[in-house]
Amino acid sequence: MNYLFIIAAISVTPLLVAGSGANPLNEAFGANNDVCGLQLCSEIEGGRDAWVAAQVGESTEDVPDVDVAGISIPLHKGYYDGQAVYYIITESSERVHADVITQAQGWTVEYVPSLASVPEEVRSVTYMFTNGVRGSGVHGFQSEVFTSVPGQGDYSPLAGHVHATWYEGALPRILMSEDAILSAAEAGDLELTELDVVINMPRFTMSLVQSEMLDRAPEKVLRVPLHYGFYDGQKVYNLILESSDKTHSELVSRLQGLDSVHVPMLADVDAASVSKVYFFTNGMEGPGVHGYQRQVFTAVPGDETYSPLSTHLHVTWTNDADPRLLTSESSIMAAEESGDVILTEIPIVINMPLLSLDVMQIMELPKNFAPSDAMMEMMAQEEEMMAQEEEMMAQEEEGMMAQEEETMMMEEPEEMKLRLSRANVAVDIPLHKGYYEGNDVYYVITDTNDEVHAGIITKLQDWRVEMAPFLGNAPDAALSTTYMFTNGIEGDGIHGFQNQVFTSTPEQTDTYSALAAQMHVTWADSAAPRILDSEAAIMEAADAGEVSLDDIGVVINMPHIVWPGGQMVVKEDASIDDETPYGEGQILEIDTEEMAVTFVAHRGWGPDGRTVYYIVTDATPSGPANMMGVVTADTSAALIANSAAVDLYQFANGIAGSGPLGFQPGIASSALGDAGYSPMWRIYIIEWKDPADARLLETIGDIQAFLEEGLITASLARPMDSDHIVNCPFVDPFQ
Repeated sequence: MNYLFIIAAISVTPLLVAGSGANPLNEAFGANNDVCGLQLCSEIEGGRDAWVAAQVGESTEDVPDVDVAGISIPLHKGYYDGQAVYYIITESSERVHADVITQAQGWTVEYVPSLASVPEEVRSVTYMFTNGVRGSGVHGFQSEVFTSVPGQGDYSPLAGHVHATWYEGALPRILMSEDAILSAAEAGDLELTELDVVINMPRFTMSLVQSEMLDRAPEKVLRVPLHYGFYDGQKVYNLILESSDKTHSELVSRLQGLDSVHVPMLADVDAASVSKVYFFTNGMEGPGVHGYQRQVFTAVPGDETYSPLSTHLHVTWTNDADPRLLTSESSIMAAEESGDVILTEIPIVINMPLLSLDVMQIMELPKNFAPSDAMMEMMAQEEEMMAQEEEMMAQEEEGMMAQEEETMMMEEPEEMKLRLSRANVAVDIPLHKGYYEGNDVYYVITDTNDEVHAGIITKLQDWRVEMAPFLGNAPDAALSTTYMFTNGIEGDGIHGFQNQVFTSTPEQTDTYSALAAQMHVTWADSAAPRILDSEAAIMEAADAGEVSLDDIGVVINMPHIVWPGGQMVVKEDASIDDETPYGEGQILEIDTEEMAVTFVAHRGWGPDGRTVYYIVTDATPSGPANMMGVVTADTSAALIANSAAVDLYQFANGIAGSGPLGFQPGIASSALGDAGYSPMWRIYIIEWKDPADARLLETIGDIQAFLEEGLITASLARPMDSDHIVNCPFVDPFQ
């Protein structure tokens, strides 16, 4: 048996809890309460309950030899009642959080909408912080806080999601318990927002020594036992983490060397929240939980019916049947119909997530999980059957392809796809160099509200700075400050003197903004000019009467490209064409020697149907920013109801194309040269009520007409239940 460990051989042993709960699934799934295995329940002493207890193994002395492999999953640290608690994240009921966490941890979190139907009484509560102290939490701030851990009667791995947001003016600090969070909320420091999001977050308790060792470890992963089963004849890989039944938990714990936690609350999930898994109680000997062939799943991630929570059905071969390997639900149903097997619903719910492993992860697994000699014959039969099925599928596919070739010219494609020419083009933009606290910052200049500065900078960089008059309306909360020198030491600054000085960079997420209010710095005649490379140095010179400071009322869009400790994401594939993916980075190359950065410019439409191109530099909140591969700028949320931000309409269904959501390109409410143009965009999502009605929309008038006809809907985008603003400067890539 393989015993699996965390990091430096730190074993994880979650506590087991005694207890049981009523099971509404027994009736929901039509369990046959009269049949127990191969005989009637009435013929067994103690009836069905006694038979169920025997099947899940009240005595685990004779444990079958189950082969398992190990796989490493990212391990997160949170808090419960002031103490450290560790957890993994496997699924989310909401796609945005699934994508955000996947990117943050480098491990796939499956999108499972069915988890949203888990009753509230089966959920625990998890607090996630959206701002405050930077840390390793899901949203980049302090770690999550839980309301229960294994060993408590109210523990559930299914976590309801509450956002904790510090109010402006409050002093952010680390909160390590629900009581501390509620106290901060009552004091007016913290806003709590309950979201309709459920995340599968199994937790593991550890000793103080184990926790300290993990804190020192460079990489925090949980080495867990990996099982495999079948779905439609194919191998699928799964974990067995928790069970509603205590004896079943104990059996699985002994099988795999890592405790399967007893969670009585799982018994109360409803039919809409679970899928089904078949376990074999006799027949071909093998590495299944009961010592026979491996389990068979009825759904996988991506299927509408998939859930990591599964009901437990026993498959029992009759005495006169010829046991054989069954690798799909359809083959099990056929065997039942022919009288070869009896199916029995067992009142148990198991948390056994299926994992989406890539080719490299699968190749690293021991072949067939290093089966024993006794299993080799079954494995050979399994592989032979799989080969036969693959050959049959290949033959069927060959026949279907031949038929498709005959009818291809007669049939219209099911999916409409828009193929714009030059949907994505490369655009080189001049880089500038500035300072932040004595360190170098590289940035671009794209827009301003001031015509004079637009002309000066356009001439300086030989690349047009666009006019965006409404940027002058941006509130202070959406702006940073940049110091611009008007005399002194000659240099590469905007006015021909030393480089600009910034007050924040993308490292300071709470204060960074690409929109910079400009402060002129002018040396006094009696002063000895020198390079000032930080705000502190400027303030000291001002206090000494050496420089004067003048807030000139000019706002310039100055997105940072490289800053101390970081830079914008550069695409791994620097080639670009009409099919270039929208996300995963917006930059093709950063050249600080030639002082240029190459962006991907995306094609869309202006309000009247004219072609526009735009780049993407930053966004809020962090989820969509991370998915696009741009800087997170939380300060931009202050523009959600401000005239400095204008409307951009993106499509969530309809005609497939090069838009950010995989459909037709978006339509902007203003474009370059318009009085209302701004690079800061408030995003609206357009959806066709019936995608079959979709057609190409190119103007704001088109949107208005189809809204009036009731064919489309338009809704303000609020990913992560947050205000969503994107910095998308419109550019002329061919200037």
